[in-house]
Formats: sequence, C-alpha cells, structure tokens
Amino acid sequence: MGTSSARKAPVGKFWRRAKTLASRYASGQDASTPRVKEVVAGYLTALEQPSGEREMTGGGAIMPALVQTATSLAHFYALLVEQGWTAALNHLGVDQATAQTPGTLIPALLDRLAGPGARLKEATLRSALIDHLTACLATTADPYTKTADPEPGDLPMVNRVLNFLGLALFQRFLSDLGESLEFKAPSVIFGIKRQEEVKSYILAQSCVLAEISYRSSCTLSSQPAEAVEQLLTRLVDHLRGRHGD
Repeated sequence: MGTSSARKAPVGKFWRRAKTLASRYASGQDASTPRVKEVVAGYLTALEQPSGEREMTGGGAIMPALVQTATSLAHFYALLVEQGWTAALNHLGVDQATAQTPGTLIPALLDRLAGPGARLKEATLRSALIDHLTACLATTADPYTKTADPEPGDLPMVNRVLNFLGLALFQRFLSDLGESLEFKAPSVIFGIKRQEEVKSYILAQSCVLAEISYRSSCTLSSQPAEAVEQLLTRLVDHLRGRHGD
C-alpha cells in the first residue's frame, strides 16, 4: 500500500513521533488510538523540519515542485475561465483529437502540467494529479460552460487547486508513512480503511479552507504562483491546527 520503501526513510525525533502516531492509528481500535487529525498534524510537523532534502524553507516556500505543478494547474483553469476549453488546450499544446477521451486527454495534461515523473517526488505529484484530473476533467466537455457554471469566479478554481494540493499531501504522506500504516494494521482491509480516512480528512479540510480563502479574496487568476504558495501554506497550517485565516 505504501511506497516509502522506494527511498530512504526520513529520520529525526519529529519523524519518529509521526511514525509512532501512524502506527498507533493503524493498529488501534480503542479510545487510546490517535485521531486522524493528530496523525496528519504530526506528519506535517515532521515534514516541516529541516532534513537532508529540505521540504520547507524560510518564508513559507513549501515544496517547490508541488507549488510549480499547482501553479501550472491554476493557470490552466484560469485559461478555461477566460478563453474557453479549446484555447486552454491549445496553450498546452494538446490538440482536439487528443482531448476526445479521458484516456488520451489525462496523460497529455499530466505530462504538460507535472513533467515526466522520473523521481519519487515527481511520481507522487503525478499520482495526485491523475486522481484530480480523473475527477475534474473526466469528460471533454468544458467544465466552465455557462450552462454548468454561470459565474465561476475564483471559487471553483480555489476548490480545484486545493483539492489537488490535498491529494498531493496525501500521496506524500503515503510515500513517507505508508509502511507504518501497512505493517501495523491488523489486516490489509483495515489498513486501506485507515488510508482512506486520512485522505478523506485532508480533502474535507481542503474544502473548508476553500471557502475561507474565497472570502479572503484569494485570486488565482491574477497571481497564480503567489496564490498557490499562499494556499499551500494555509492548508498546511490549517491541517496542523494553526488557524490563522
């Protein structure tokens, strides 16, 4: 289930605590079992710490590869809003023949938005983007047509970008702590259930934050890179219990 065996496991006291929380969450079924919010918060606290491959630097520059991919996604959605489906695809170099089916469209978007995915970090982003695009762009119909969404504004974009950011954090969680869930769970089915609980929690909190960010006038269309980094910082803070929105 997890993919953490594909690279050297993170070390340090915060990672030990995160792994302990994940293991107890996977194995426990009583009142002493950590809540899912504690597991996620413990993981993000560990992810925030300096390590051999620093994930978060000063000033809130979190996971540059994730920010870059999410910014590309936000720009794609902005083009959908402003110029329509055909123009957005043309900008990425995707022809109409490729866009006819999800089976050809999603891989094309994946390569253009996330890159080839040779390294594990890129692979986790691609996995998250596959899940996101499958849910949001599974048909060739323009998701921002006036019939479906008369005044899309920024809220659908915020929802979609935060959905991707949440999925990316979940995939990274699996790459780091998937084995802790897998090995400590009493059964494969129970381990999968725990994974889905973590995923559902992160995505639910992403939806909550989307409403908050929309009310605070987060504009992805005008300054996508800055807005994405702000959204990711807010999401990490929100999941860690630091509600400063």
